[in-house]
Amino acid sequence: MAQKDEQQQEVLDSDILKARITKLEYGDVDKEGKFIPISVEDIRRIYIEETGQEPPKTIKLYHSDGIMNCKSRDSGFDGTVIHFYDAEKGINQSYTITRGSEGSEVGGRSDGKPMDWSYNGIGIFTGKVNDQLQDAMEFEEWANKEINQFVDKQSGKKEIPSLKKYGLGHSLGGNHIQMMLLLGVQFDNVVVMNDAAPTVYQLAANDPEFFKEIRAEFGLKGYKIEDLYDLDPKKLQDFALEHYDAMGMKIHHLTSEEDALYPLNVTRGFIRLGTEDIIDTNPDLASLHDVLGRIPDKSLQSLQKYLAKAAPYYEEAGMDGLFHFATGIDNRFLENLSLLLTGDPDVELKLDLKNIAKFWFGDKNKKMAVRAAAFEEIRAQLPVIQERLEELVKQLPILITIVDAMSGEEGKRISDYLRRVQEKAENILQLITVINEADLSSLRGFITAWKALKALVSQLQGLAEDMYLLWETGKDLINALSGSFEAHGLEALINGLADPSRKYAGKDLIMTAGGGGAEKIEINISSASRLYRTGITNYEEKRMLLTKIQRTFVERFEQPFEWRKRDLTNKINEMESNPHAYSYLLGSSDREMVSISVNEKIPPMPAGIVNDIDGIQSFFMEDIESGRRLFENMKNAILEYFSEDELVAAIFDLS
Repeated sequence: MAQKDEQQQEVLDSDILKARITKLEYGDVDKEGKFIPISVEDIRRIYIEETGQEPPKTIKLYHSDGIMNCKSRDSGFDGTVIHFYDAEKGINQSYTITRGSEGSEVGGRSDGKPMDWSYNGIGIFTGKVNDQLQDAMEFEEWANKEINQFVDKQSGKKEIPSLKKYGLGHSLGGNHIQMMLLLGVQFDNVVVMNDAAPTVYQLAANDPEFFKEIRAEFGLKGYKIEDLYDLDPKKLQDFALEHYDAMGMKIHHLTSEEDALYPLNVTRGFIRLGTEDIIDTNPDLASLHDVLGRIPDKSLQSLQKYLAKAAPYYEEAGMDGLFHFATGIDNRFLENLSLLLTGDPDVELKLDLKNIAKFWFGDKNKKMAVRAAAFEEIRAQLPVIQERLEELVKQLPILITIVDAMSGEEGKRISDYLRRVQEKAENILQLITVINEADLSSLRGFITAWKALKALVSQLQGLAEDMYLLWETGKDLINALSGSFEAHGLEALINGLADPSRKYAGKDLIMTAGGGGAEKIEINISSASRLYRTGITNYEEKRMLLTKIQRTFVERFEQPFEWRKRDLTNKINEMESNPHAYSYLLGSSDREMVSISVNEKIPPMPAGIVNDIDGIQSFFMEDIESGRRLFENMKNAILEYFSEDELVAAIFDLS
């Protein structure tokens, strides 16, 4: 493939175009709940709406499903690479879009598997989890090979530019795409929107050379990421900014001032590289800047170390692993609890003191012995549970302080969940103390311990329900950040970038018409152009079908009738002009046919059939033309409202 290095103009050459295309990566859901991914049709439509021009001839999509389906475990990463290719115009560009934070995906990924917002807290803040980042790197490499193979087949002998590569990402996706650039992916530039910034710890965990330089600069003896948590975070940040400064200049941030992730800039370890545009999307919305600024670094350091310890549990088993880490409760504890309460793992749990007290006093049968052994194992594990819950209780106030700053119903609900977890954890700690201090050699001591254990089981059940409720409502947390904290969502950012006469809802462009003395009206241009194109297309399909029916009638009836009439006339003429050839019809060789005269009368095709067909055709053709006029009138009325905006006409003409 011959290549030339002439400068290509970037296809997605405006911030709002980049943001709208990035938003498409989140897809849509149809009425049946089926996920509808980013499509070429939507990309083409948005390009026309923002530029008034036809996009490049070829648009190909490469989805992460193409490679992720081959992996044994789903990390939660999702992304798409868009390839724009037009040999005639010299366009050969790819845009890698890494999807941002989500709750459960369509089809449900809330069954103990990792979700993006857990990844945000554990993977980025601590640097201890990187499976999504690794999947993103593998996906980009795979898509790049696919693109090059496609271009090789298409180019032939034509000279085309080398592939230009760009990166786009929102939220967690913004973190991924920046990390990919900093780790060596050759993007020409990267634009991130309301991004989760990288941290020094995340970079050190994924860039061995950078970690090596940190160790040399700070005289670090250890080889673990946790060793960095005790270093001065400000000095670490400054060192990272200098180390990545050259590559970081390719990064541009589009950030809502009220974005829920923006305050992380003041948090330990987070770094901001490149250039940035700050957009005020909602002046009335509260910010977390002041909240995080008031939390002592020592508290954030403590939370960071806590999450770092949780990381292996999270990687291994998602929410189940986090629950075990936070509470010390594992399957063995639950099995012993079942044995204690029933004497049989297959029997439903029951808490009946009268039926069970006897196992401790005098009943030496096998079932009672099993219960006694289970009780001893439970008591032996209580110190572990106590230690884990004490650490959890220590960290919860920091999380509650942050969540309390969230406005709206969802923020309050999440705060309530955390407080309920804190209350139950403190109650369990008190009950553990009662059990540990009880004198089991006496009846009173045993009854005290048993009642405490009964209350502990109830509190544990409530704690598990609240923690799993927090997990299962991860989507509500996203809504809290993109609903109450609307500024984090791309729609708020897109509208912040928009011209005053434009606004965006979902995938649609809404324009304002009128002004001065006229009443202003809002028109959904995307919806109107879709309606126009669909209507015109449907009526065009009807016209083509009607033409096909007419042609079929002519081919199957009118033409065969004329052909048969012509053949019959020719045969009559041939018989009349050559009667001798038909002498055999006289039945004797001594007879000769000397003349044939045919008085033919061939009626035309019945007028009723022709008239009916013509009438049907005329009726439907009038209906088609009437429908087309209706849609054309709608289009012309909208164009009249926007007579000074040539872009609107282009949208209708090209969509």
